Amino acid sequence: MAQTARRPRKPTQAENHDDRRLLLMEATIDCLAQHGVERTTVRAICQIAGVSRGLLTHYYPSKELLLADALRHLLNTFTREERLAPVPDEESPTARLIRLSGQLFSPSQCTPRIRHALLALWHEMRFNPAVHETNRQLYATYRVFAGDLFEQAAREQGITIDSHRAAVGLFAMIDGLWLELTLQVGGLSRKDAAQHCREYIELRLGIT
Repeated sequence: MAQTARRPRKPTQAENHDDRRLLLMEATIDCLAQHGVERTTVRAICQIAGVSRGLLTHYYPSKELLLADALRHLLNTFTREERLAPVPDEESPTARLIRLSGQLFSPSQCTPRIRHALLALWHEMRFNPAVHETNRQLYATYRVFAGDLFEQAAREQGITIDSHRAAVGLFAMIDGLWLELTLQVGGLSRKDAAQHCREYIELRLGIT
């Protein structure tokens, strides 16, 4: 007896919502990277995404909220691989700190598109309370995570450090290196940037 072909499963309403939101986020990031905040308009985003103005305003009634969600989407891309991938059992806290900081400068994450979009959003923080608050919340979460790793790594090395200050210093260094890479000054490479972070981590942990 011939088998009846199965019909493809229709996406759920939640899946359609996620797909449309992702489409809008990627279009917004493209526009920010190419044109900056001022020229990232509803019309420009809709043209890139190939959707109607009504669809965009249905999800984002204001440009301020759209840009805040774009920042959240961008920063979450840096942790998505880490959240999905299992941590090797043999990986020490020190090795994980070094790997994660280096991963931020990988070819898949430290791209000109992402760097230019982030630079535009960093500038927008001065004028957009929604973007500023989103950045504050996300950085607070990431610093706690990095601080916990510094604390574990310090115990591994048999020393005591101010793990919060170590995490703040690491993120300040990462932001500065990203800015230098984006502005293309000093001939810094992604490999150099990752090495600077490694050296900072080792210095804070007393590794020679």
